Amino acid sequence: MIKAELVKAVAQRANILNVKIARQAVDAVFDIIAIKLETNEQVTISGFGTFTPVHRRGRKGRTGTIIQFKPHKNLRKSISKGGKNHELQRTR
Repeated sequence: MIKAELVKAVAQRANILNVKIARQAVDAVFDIIAIKLETNEQVTISGFGTFTPVHRRGRKGRTGTIIQFKPHKNLRKSISKGGKNHELQRTR
């Protein structure tokens, strides 16, 4: 699903006649999530999942030397139990 499809689905589900308003709502949700993750805060959406920012560290290579990476953030996500059940129902 791409963002445009998500906006249309939100508009239909929420009975929003103006797609522009639905796009603003979706953009606002994504902006808030992005801001929280940039400030190293965990974002938990009940029934969907948890997004946690993690920092990548160096690791030992095969030779035992430590391999250094440029400091950057990765995103760890875990699907909630409700989200897993929904995913299983969708694939059946």
